[in-house]
Amino acid sequence: MPRPKIAKQLAKPDLPPYSLQGVISLLLKGWTHQKVADLYGVSRQAITQKVKGLWELLDPERLEAYEANRAKLLSGVEADLLELFGNRSKREKATLGNVAYAFTQIHQARRLEGGESTANFSLRAVVEAVNRENMAKREPEKAREATGAGERARDEAGA
Repeated sequence: MPRPKIAKQLAKPDLPPYSLQGVISLLLKGWTHQKVADLYGVSRQAITQKVKGLWELLDPERLEAYEANRAKLLSGVEADLLELFGNRSKREKATLGNVAYAFTQIHQARRLEGGESTANFSLRAVVEAVNRENMAKREPEKAREATGAGERARDEAGA
């Protein structure tokens, strides 16, 4: 004989499974902890415990504010991490390698968020080098063409 919680779930095939993903999905749709608990046949405290620590990260209003200001927020974090490089007392508490790694990650995230590729500079350098090489190859050709045109003009004038 199925248990009551399982019977409730079987009776509602569109119900997300009682998992962290299912609970969060319902909470993000605006359901209260109590309503989710009632749906799954568990206590409100069980739902609260299941999302403990994550719900604050997934608060819809907070997420919307972050999405709208992501590049600026990342720039602020980047500035704070950069400050760690110069602050001896803070730097002593964290390894320089950890701070440098965190700074690099945040810097790259901010660049990508701002529409800048992290490879722009190296690609640009390659393109500039190829252009310089092509220009260097064309210079002798232009000189020969100019010399040939000058000789033709003299020949035509002398004829």
